[in-house]
Amino acid sequence: MKKHYVLSTTILIGSIIIDQLSKTWGKTLPSLHYNQGFIMGVYADLPDSLRIVALGAFAGFIFFLYLFLMFIIPTAARFIKYGLSFLVGGIFGNVIDKMIYGRTVDFIPFSLGNTHVVFN
Repeated sequence: MKKHYVLSTTILIGSIIIDQLSKTWGKTLPSLHYNQGFIMGVYADLPDSLRIVALGAFAGFIFFLYLFLMFIIPTAARFIKYGLSFLVGGIFGNVIDKMIYGRTVDFIPFSLGNTHVVFN
């Protein structure tokens, strides 16, 4: 197995672990917020069963897209593969939270003018 595939897989798994650990730590912060929906709370009113099915399908699609991109991105562009591994690891961390707890933990506040959001 090529070295960059091993490193990409390590980054993917490591970012999922770090995501879960940071959310455990984030539960102790005063800026804690639970996101019931998808991105920025969209679809928070979906029934739990539909949310789990939709998230499972979404996770499967993202995983196969990730594998496809790992295959077609040339070895010379390995840093793109590493960045993609970080991104997909963060997505999977949120999917894990949504499927197990029905919500994600958001704890990093951000403000820009009159817009205030909390994310993870």
